[in-house]
Amino acid sequence: MSYEFRGPAPVSPMLSKYFSLKDLTVTSLPGDNTPTPEALANLKKLAQVLDILKEKVGPFNVISAYRSPANQAALKSGAQGGASASQAASKSFHSLGLAADLVPSTMTANQYFTVIAGDPSLKNMLGEIAVKTNGPYLNPASTLHVSVATPNKTGVLMYVDAAGKYIRMAQDEVSQFLGKYKKPIIVTAGISVFLAAAFAIFMFIRSRKKA
Repeated sequence: MSYEFRGPAPVSPMLSKYFSLKDLTVTSLPGDNTPTPEALANLKKLAQVLDILKEKVGPFNVISAYRSPANQAALKSGAQGGASASQAASKSFHSLGLAADLVPSTMTANQYFTVIAGDPSLKNMLGEIAVKTNGPYLNPASTLHVSVATPNKTGVLMYVDAAGKYIRMAQDEVSQFLGKYKKPIIVTAGISVFLAAAFAIFMFIRSRKKA
């Protein structure tokens, strides 16, 4: 009788504080999705950028990051059907390991977009920031596309139109987007109590001075 030793499943190496190689290469497309050495180096840069977004803007799920050239071609040909094919470029930052598609966890994709668009330090560490709305740019979006900044592309704000084409936003469109989707500042109960107490102290001191 022979025995086969089954050890623990191999652990995917971490590329950054929060993201592993598996996180950034997961795919439902057929074929091998192992990154090239160049793409792997880029994925490490992407992971570090995603760390910053997670800590400074909020959590999200990565639904697609690296796509091998073969997988990108399969997506473009309609292997997943629906809008995925129309939104897949023939050449993509995904195939270079420089882009990811995200679904925010605590706010809408449009609100997440506006936080990035309103903060130059966040916007300028990215190349493309696009809301995938499947319609006019002010429509609600479920997915956000981001890429790492490159010498030729930094802080480009975009949306995906009904035909799946990536369109660069004009300044007035950016302003409208920010005006509509900027998340309001919510004062928590704890802060409210603190402010109320501070106001009460201020009024007490003021009344004592008058007396």
